[in-house]
Amino acid sequence: MARMKILVQNIYSLETLAHVDTLCLDKTGTITDGTLRVHSVVPLADIPEKELESLVQSYMAASDDNNATFRALKERFPQKEIYSPVHKIPFSSKRKWGCVSFAGVGTLFAGAPERLLSRIPEELEEELLEGHRVIAIAFAEDIWEDAEHLPDRLQSLYGVSLEDTIRKNAEKTLDFFKKEGVDVKIISGNHVKTVSMIAKRAGLLNWQDAVDMSAIQGEPDYDMLCEYYSVFARVTPKQKQELVRTLKSQGHQVAMTGDGVNDLLALREADCSIALADGSDASRQISQIVLLDSDFTNLPQVVMEGRKVIHNVTRTAGVFFIKTIYSVLVSLFCLIANQPFPFIPIQITLVDACIEAYPSFLTILEADIRRIRGRFLPTAFSHALPFGAVIALMIGVISLLAPFTTGERQTVMYLLLIILSMAAVIKSCIPINPLRIFICVTMVIGTFGALLILPGLFEVQAVTASMAVYTIIAALVCLLLTFFFGKADEKKEKGIGGETAL
Repeated sequence: MARMKILVQNIYSLETLAHVDTLCLDKTGTITDGTLRVHSVVPLADIPEKELESLVQSYMAASDDNNATFRALKERFPQKEIYSPVHKIPFSSKRKWGCVSFAGVGTLFAGAPERLLSRIPEELEEELLEGHRVIAIAFAEDIWEDAEHLPDRLQSLYGVSLEDTIRKNAEKTLDFFKKEGVDVKIISGNHVKTVSMIAKRAGLLNWQDAVDMSAIQGEPDYDMLCEYYSVFARVTPKQKQELVRTLKSQGHQVAMTGDGVNDLLALREADCSIALADGSDASRQISQIVLLDSDFTNLPQVVMEGRKVIHNVTRTAGVFFIKTIYSVLVSLFCLIANQPFPFIPIQITLVDACIEAYPSFLTILEADIRRIRGRFLPTAFSHALPFGAVIALMIGVISLLAPFTTGERQTVMYLLLIILSMAAVIKSCIPINPLRIFICVTMVIGTFGALLILPGLFEVQAVTASMAVYTIIAALVCLLLTFFFGKADEKKEKGIGGETAL
């Protein structure tokens, strides 16, 4: 992960992201690279250009706003303190405008065109359809101090279109999530036409299913919106949070990417929060994953890493749980039947080392990136239960019925324990590949080699012909039982229709 410049602040977030089935993306800085530049300036008033530029330059000099939009505007309109500011209202993503009042001149406003213009001119409509962000600049003659309302009369001065570059692998990344069954939602504060066109250029399948949240009267029906729309425009921070909360209430595992303070509520609400390194300090601090190069196209690599971790842990746990299950059941049997536990510590140590730890350690090297189905604990437990239960049953039957001495019975039970534990490891290695063949072969050679070389250490007796026949027959019966128990469990899982995730 470090090589991919991805900081995982909470390790469990890898598992969470691997299970995500809904991914919410911001447009600016996520799908696009966030490096805005002015594409065109459209004059909207019959006022000398020099006078207009003087007002805008004074606004840029007085404004404290320093996001990507204003950095691009300040580059196009260099800051000059031509007029003296007397009052400022900073830009807000909630109200979509900001303003600066100048002594003896009036107030200059900058913000969303649908807020500041009585109608959007055709030239600006074309810019929106090309996926450009449009900022309107308007003027009022009075000093304006009301941060909640706009003046009744505003004179349009400029329409400024800003161009943002779509990330190089954005289309490939969205295609990856589509193939993996992840529903991608784009949530942005920009104009609906801008966002939907960016979504189209980035390759989002349902780019036309767009809604302008600012046009909704009253309380939005978030359940309906989440069901039918993929692109959300003019979204306030609170609405972002509500959208994420609604998706979670519908049973989805939700990941949210963001870079600004307006994303904090949604990042907090999401199951997995992902921040961009060049975003705000607050967004980086509360997020579980930080993309240090601020490139969301690395997200598939995070998902793949999460899958590898989950598959390896699930496979390993499926073998380790076998010992837990049979140990509990055999201990209960020994307590009820007043019999000693059939194995000594050194025997269990051999099983732990050669059959559990050794294969688990080597399979960590594998990159199993299949889609994850089901949940960790039920999956691992269901894989272990047939083997654990059959081992416990085998020990109980042999302890009571086997026609051998105590030492011979213990040797037969130990050999059957080894055979069944190996069978569980071999089953977990399906589908077979060269590495897994090597693991299985060396596991068998190592375990039985240790018994042949050091029988006294492991307190096993020489195997007679009758013991060998009994062991082979018992092993076949036990393997058949585990096979049928396993099949019954698989049918049960299919009947329930386990949750399928990324």
